[in-house]
Amino acid sequence: AAPGGAPVTRFYLHRAQSADMKQEFAEFVIDGRWRFIGDEVTFESEDLKVYQEYFFRVTAENSMGKSPPSEISEALRTHADIPLQPAPPGSNFIGLTEIELGWICPDDQGAAIQRWEVEHAENEAMEAAVLIELEGNECKHILTELLPNSCHYARVRCYNTLGWSEWSAVSQPMTTRAAEPARPNIPKEVEWSPFHYMHTWMHSDNRGSEIVAFDFAATHVDNRANLPQSDSKLPVADEFAGDNVNTSVVVVRTTGDVTKASTTNLMPGHSYVFAVAAINGVGRSFWSEPTEPLRTDPYVPEQPVRPMLVSKTQTSAVVTVMLPHDNGTPVTH
Repeated sequence: AAPGGAPVTRFYLHRAQSADMKQEFAEFVIDGRWRFIGDEVTFESEDLKVYQEYFFRVTAENSMGKSPPSEISEALRTHADIPLQPAPPGSNFIGLTEIELGWICPDDQGAAIQRWEVEHAENEAMEAAVLIELEGNECKHILTELLPNSCHYARVRCYNTLGWSEWSAVSQPMTTRAAEPARPNIPKEVEWSPFHYMHTWMHSDNRGSEIVAFDFAATHVDNRANLPQSDSKLPVADEFAGDNVNTSVVVVRTTGDVTKASTTNLMPGHSYVFAVAAINGVGRSFWSEPTEPLRTDPYVPEQPVRPMLVSKTQTSAVVTVMLPHDNGTPVTH
């Protein structure tokens, strides 16, 4: 203070984010917050926002009261910083084997975001997480090659020239869809006789829903057009289904843990075709490709019908008989 004057006891620092000082904030400054450097007073204004413009003016106070405020300072912009922490990602679309992630871009705090990292895992603790690096600032990414009906978690972080943001919180769980089972392989014959065939097949991928049954279809080769095609998921049409494998399509249903079926009442020396489809909680798979025509083993001829007397004499007779079914190999005598 000048001789005879009253010492300045405190300062008020006024700051605002516009040059007209509207909505200014007056900060009371006590002794411990300012210091003399030569004939100047220096003090610090805290809690400013990153990469924002501020304007300042000062009011001094002594025992006689407050001074008029100083002129307004030139604009001061605070330094840039790393980006703010992003919000956790969400799902824009969830399919059978993919999830489209999307998230909100956070404040870059004065330096443009240049790239992102995405982590995803099958557990909320993010153990054994897969890391994906993304250039640019597009706030979405599609996770691919996931298993059907599998649960996934994700988190993201971003980078600018000042460094990496914090990782976002972990997302809510996201579960891919289940689907009909994968198409089974062609059934493989493992046992046969003149009257039956036994087939087995590999257990197909359940695609996220437990397989509860298999439908095994069989028919005579003459009816193969009525067997379900491999591009169909439909059951055997009622008009073609029946109990006689020689005239209709016979379907044997097994439980989901049984991958074999036997077809009986076949005719010796005849050819048949077979196919299989899997069923889970979502629906039926595509039917397998049909087998090649498989021929049953030959057998002794069928029992001939009663012979008929055509003519007779005192010492001879002419008898005729219908040729029986040869059951797969010609009747020789």
